[in-house]
Amino acid sequence: FCCVELWVVRPFHCGRGRGGHSLKQRQIDYVKLIFHTVFLFILGIAVCFLITEVGKRTIGRLRPYYLTVCNPIWTNLNCTKTVQTASGSISIPQYIMDHYCNSSVSDKDLQEAKLSFPSGHSSYSTYAFIFLFVYFEARLVCPSIQFLKPFLQCLCVAVAFFTCLSRVTDYKHHATDVIGGSLIGFCIAVFTAVRVGTYLWTFSVYCETDEETEKDRLPKDERITIPGVETKPSGGLRSNEQDQTITERERHSNRSNYDNVISMHTQQQQRPISNNVKPTVGQRMTPRQGYDEANV
Repeated sequence: FCCVELWVVRPFHCGRGRGGHSLKQRQIDYVKLIFHTVFLFILGIAVCFLITEVGKRTIGRLRPYYLTVCNPIWTNLNCTKTVQTASGSISIPQYIMDHYCNSSVSDKDLQEAKLSFPSGHSSYSTYAFIFLFVYFEARLVCPSIQFLKPFLQCLCVAVAFFTCLSRVTDYKHHATDVIGGSLIGFCIAVFTAVRVGTYLWTFSVYCETDEETEKDRLPKDERITIPGVETKPSGGLRSNEQDQTITERERHSNRSNYDNVISMHTQQQQRPISNNVKPTVGQRMTPRQGYDEANV
């Protein structure tokens, strides 16, 4: 995560927010994002470890190399049993529940040979590389490095898949053990990175162009306006979205001022009419004026 943030995101000018954050604020965001991402990664690993170990200790399964490690005394094992039928006695295979391993085998190796399901290596590797897959999708959004993101994501999937295959070829796990461990790691990685780790998208990466970068390095009096980006009085950059927001505010302000002027002008035109002067045609007569004239 540190390599991505410091060697990939920053060198390609991808840390600048649309609000024109300063370099110090961007550095603080980098550190916060790295610590938060590492915390999420460790949290997911802990959950993945807990679920995998609970499955191993409660369900378990004999590994493919169990007989080699156990090396039981074959002469003491009876793999068949005799069953009496109408046609006579027949021998059928039986499942051996109790057996004794060689005394030279340590208890640690013997216990390890019984923990095949689910595969721990498959679970951890799938979680780690799927988490990186989502992390790259959230952070590597600059057009100048778009070729790098799919390459790294394909590399993550390939390494996780190769790790799962190696557990089968080394006779450490059965194929179903690997599939079960991969599903556990995949589900936890997606939940951690997408549902819990929405913080990855909070600090959205804005791709700063080379012209904007060079403009920030120039003195204020030598800066040239870039199409689509204006310079604020403070020296920062202002995007078109901010210009639209300011324009809307000015429009609403001008509209309210215009309405106030119209209302004041209308009030000035409505002057009171004296009792001695009769209203002409087209003028409005108040009820008080009509009452006075009727009395006259």
